[in-house]
Amino acid sequence: MGILKQIEERALSAYPQEDLFTRKRAGILLYLNLVLLSTGCIFTLPVHLAIFRERPLLAPGDLLLTLGMVASLLLLRRGRLGLAGTISITASLLTPLIHNVLGDLWQPEQGQVHRYFETILFISFLFPIIASYAIRWPQILGSAVASCGIILAHFFVLRYRCGVQIPADSLIYLIMVVIAGTFGIITLQVTHASIRSLEASRSRMAAWNRNLEQVVEIRTRELQSLNRTLEAMSLTDGLTGIANRRKFDATFEAEWNRAIRTDTPLALLLMDLDQFKAYNDELGHQAGDHCLQQIARTMAECLQRSGELVARYGGEEFVALLPGADRAEAFRQAERIRTSVEGLAIPHPTGTPEGIMTVSIGISAHPLSEMDSQEGYLREADQALYSAKHQGRNCSVVAT
Repeated sequence: MGILKQIEERALSAYPQEDLFTRKRAGILLYLNLVLLSTGCIFTLPVHLAIFRERPLLAPGDLLLTLGMVASLLLLRRGRLGLAGTISITASLLTPLIHNVLGDLWQPEQGQVHRYFETILFISFLFPIIASYAIRWPQILGSAVASCGIILAHFFVLRYRCGVQIPADSLIYLIMVVIAGTFGIITLQVTHASIRSLEASRSRMAAWNRNLEQVVEIRTRELQSLNRTLEAMSLTDGLTGIANRRKFDATFEAEWNRAIRTDTPLALLLMDLDQFKAYNDELGHQAGDHCLQQIARTMAECLQRSGELVARYGGEEFVALLPGADRAEAFRQAERIRTSVEGLAIPHPTGTPEGIMTVSIGISAHPLSEMDSQEGYLREADQALYSAKHQGRNCSVVAT
């Protein structure tokens, strides 16, 4: 069984495992060809050689059958199932025709009734099976009709050409074989329908799996988009729409390490709205929130270069990071922010000499070293902001 399995795998390698019906037909045709070849070589050929002188047409008939089966096997190996089946059928039909019919037409005195019935049984049983598996589905009925036609042709040759009297028991035996062949065709039809149903189920299952994969992919993209949205929301201040303290801390850590690694400056601006508590107490929290939103938007517009970040540090305090900015550049940017906030001219009911909302800014900007720390840098900016408040507010002070 192991050798037959290897032969089957090699011979049917051109037929995909998914196409069950085609592979089944190819397998049946393969085994029929092997049986015919082995039977012909082991049994039929020695017997025919012994009576070759009496029936000389046996040799070309055997040669035709052998060549036909070999050609069918080669075509089957290449995936040409239809052509392989056609050659098998043709060789199976022509071989007994050459053996018996043409031979008895040539030598009518040597007709043998038992050999004719061997031929009839051989064709009536073998032909429908080969046709069912080798040719497409609509031709199964045609193969059965052709089998009956061949049987009738043999009867006519036997009865009217060769004058052979056919025994009744042989007729009964022949009818039984034809009935068995008919049931064989019905079985093949049921098998075909079952396999097609299985293939349809597999196709539906494959389509369902593809749809499921598409749904999963869509849901995955939606989830990824939602995660990105949630991540962005977690890094954004809900009131002002700019970066929050969490985003600032992460960015400060990354920029600090990069500045030390590349030996480049990093400026830090700590900004506080002047007398904002009085503004909030006088006009209410809604007005205070609107004021924070306006000023945050203005600060963000002032810092547009790559890597620059402005964030809400807490309450009315804001912070900005300026990678690559030295003291002079940091001061210019701070003044730009301060004057832009002043330019908004948000009326302040009390607490500022200008009568409008202003901002004080503390600046920390100097070359960094391994000895410096982020906490110390923030503390320097906070001290500079404290100095700005004591100098009358609405000004920018660089830490010394």
